[in-house]
Amino acid sequence: MFATSVQHSLNLTREFQKAGVKAEHLDGNTPIDERTAILRRLENGETQVVCNCEVLIEGWDCPPVGCVVLGRPTKSVARFIQMCGRTLRPYPGKTDCIVLDHAGSVMTHGRLDEFVSWSLDPDTTIQQRQKAAKKKTRKPIKCQKCQCLYQNKKACPECGHVQVRFGRAVKTADGQLVELADLPLAERQKVEREHQQRFYSELLGYCKERGWNTGAAAHKYRTKFGKWPRFPMAQPTEPGVEVRSWLRSQNIAWAKSKRRQEVPGYIRAESAAMDAKFKATVRPEDNP
Repeated sequence: MFATSVQHSLNLTREFQKAGVKAEHLDGNTPIDERTAILRRLENGETQVVCNCEVLIEGWDCPPVGCVVLGRPTKSVARFIQMCGRTLRPYPGKTDCIVLDHAGSVMTHGRLDEFVSWSLDPDTTIQQRQKAAKKKTRKPIKCQKCQCLYQNKKACPECGHVQVRFGRAVKTADGQLVELADLPLAERQKVEREHQQRFYSELLGYCKERGWNTGAAAHKYRTKFGKWPRFPMAQPTEPGVEVRSWLRSQNIAWAKSKRRQEVPGYIRAESAAMDAKFKATVRPEDNP
């Protein structure tokens, strides 16, 4: 278990012990004999967890270890690999290992089993390689079904689930495209009413997600269509891309208007700038 500080490591050790887990702590001030005894107990299985800070990152080898817990963040890809490497040693009967990443380092540096093109060019620093890799490589994708992190694949390598990136999955059906203007008035009104009812149902679904009152959906509907909804039997449905995009635009507009009200002199400065621009374009003889 890698902690952010010595005190953090001590606190984690106490929490493990409270939960009935055999845990011990060591740091840079731990005597060599005591440190050796702690690591021997870990290797023998007498101790389940050893919490430390900046001690066991490198220069220590214990093949039986099957799990590493990252309780600290790091911007260094080398340090990230070193910490995870403590559990990558092969051992008889050891078929896999577990990395519990509580700091989000995998989202920053990528998975350990992903291919990395390293350079031997002495003029290329690690920081430059990291920046170049971030530009070329997307952040890992979290599977919606099994929560697995993966990159550069269309489907999850663990369960085969295909990620839905925007809203919900698109459903298709056979039909014929026609312009609404060519439809009879009654049929056109029916199509528009179905669209408005679907929009309102998705607004109800959005309010249900956020824990809002259904009255908020009615007010949003009125803002969109200029009238109150009249769908007493409408049920909340999952909001689609159209509804989410429209709500996002409304939130952006509201935030901008709020900023104008909160920033002192914002509107006056904007108005003064417009007046100065107008005066610069008007000739004196045109404005006696």
